[in-house]
Amino acid sequence: MRMNLRRRRRAGALAAALLMSLCTALAAAEPAAGTRILDAADHAELAAEMSADGVVRVALLGDRIERVIRLPGEGFAVEHDPVAGDLYLHPVAEPAAPQVSAAPQEPAAPQALFVGSETGSTYRLNLIPVPRGPSQILLRNADRETADRAALVPETGRIAAIAGLLRAVAGGEPSPNLRVGQSDQDPAADPDIVPVEVWRGVRFEALVLALGVDAPSDAPHLAATLGPNVVAVWIPEHDDYRHTAGRLAVVVREARAQ
Repeated sequence: MRMNLRRRRRAGALAAALLMSLCTALAAAEPAAGTRILDAADHAELAAEMSADGVVRVALLGDRIERVIRLPGEGFAVEHDPVAGDLYLHPVAEPAAPQVSAAPQEPAAPQALFVGSETGSTYRLNLIPVPRGPSQILLRNADRETADRAALVPETGRIAAIAGLLRAVAGGEPSPNLRVGQSDQDPAADPDIVPVEVWRGVRFEALVLALGVDAPSDAPHLAATLGPNVVAVWIPEHDDYRHTAGRLAVVVREARAQ
């Protein structure tokens, strides 16, 4: 019983950390595309679209980025977090030039990076900035087994399964048995409860929601609003975010047949 309580508390704390870190990024009414996962092999050349509107995180599943070489390019600054082993690309604002004509604005230049991992793999990334593109790029090397992969085996038990799903959402790194995609709910159904993305597992799925000003401010009321198949809800408990737009919630429900 004590182990179950510890798991619940840990899942709640991790989910709250996720919600706090992403609140400002998803305050817009129209949600961003979310996460893009690239299957990679050592020495692979990979290309993907990324968000041109904000900070983009690049990370390795089951590994860490140890070094990065950036090819010449403009428009983005690249920061390496050596502790977490992640990269962050920040758009750099340029001075506004005088408008000479009504010609359309040129797209941002692709960002080319050489990435070296802690386990010795190397990748070349060509990231293409596009409006409303993915704000997170994850690289998954299926050929390299690590000790962390064993920890991603699905846990048994109802509470353990829910806690494992929340840990994955909070960490932003889906395990091999999870699929991340867009929700099939109609965003126009309730303007105060807008689906962002869904993480689908075998038994449960986690729906990330952007909450408006008039959305329920606590978990029980939100669960009652969403229906009887909801098994867990986590909302930030900080008073500063209870009645503001742009809050996030993570809702866990029974997995539906696809």
